[in-house]
Amino acid sequence: EGGEGGEGGEDKASTSSPEHVAKKAKRVKKKALVVVDVQYDFLPPDGSLAVKNGDEIIEVINKIREEHRFDKVIFTQDSHPDTHISFFDNLALHQDQFDVGGDEVEKINVFDEVKFKNSSKTQVLWPKHCVKGTKGWELHDKLVKKGDDVIVEKGFNELVDSYSGFFQEKGHKDLGNVLKAYAIEEVYVCGLAFDFCVGATSLDAATEGFKSFLLKDAARSVAEDSEKVMEQRLKEGGVHLISSKDLSF
Repeated sequence: EGGEGGEGGEDKASTSSPEHVAKKAKRVKKKALVVVDVQYDFLPPDGSLAVKNGDEIIEVINKIREEHRFDKVIFTQDSHPDTHISFFDNLALHQDQFDVGGDEVEKINVFDEVKFKNSSKTQVLWPKHCVKGTKGWELHDKLVKKGDDVIVEKGFNELVDSYSGFFQEKGHKDLGNVLKAYAIEEVYVCGLAFDFCVGATSLDAATEGFKSFLLKDAARSVAEDSEKVMEQRLKEGGVHLISSKDLSF
């Protein structure tokens, strides 16, 4: 009996050792909240490219970061030069980039899509928005921001329209590099707009090996049709569409 008790004592000691406890403990994955482009130009009432009801998400986003623990909060910020290729007003300036004849230019309108030369890629021609240094470029004042948050600017190259916070040019802060620097494994994306920059960022997060979640109640879309298209792309791309009410950490 004594021998059995001795063996039992050794088992208890081994199972309570720090090494054993560490192995048994479930490793907690680091999480980041990525808030996409909650800037004045994307918000009613005065934004040049205001997303309908976009202002409703500010309170939701603030509540999410207040009630749930994220290891890092990151904001993306559309940051265009005045000459950016995505602006309808600059079509004539960048006409040589597009497969558009001289007589066709006058028929093109804001929000139309034009095809790049020698490429299958297209460009939506947007109203001028988020020009760096303007009020419309700024993140909304009511959005809770803290000293250790990170801001990733995008769209600064006048010839490239960056919907996603990933894959920024060398020498510039890139969302992927920031996430890796903080050893983030799970990415929770929200902001504006669901059918463009939020969706693109969520898809790239999944492609880059992060577990990607899109918080639908903390995002709004430009249009219903493009929302449906993006929703299908997200499902096919392995992005988890959830509500902030589903968060349990």
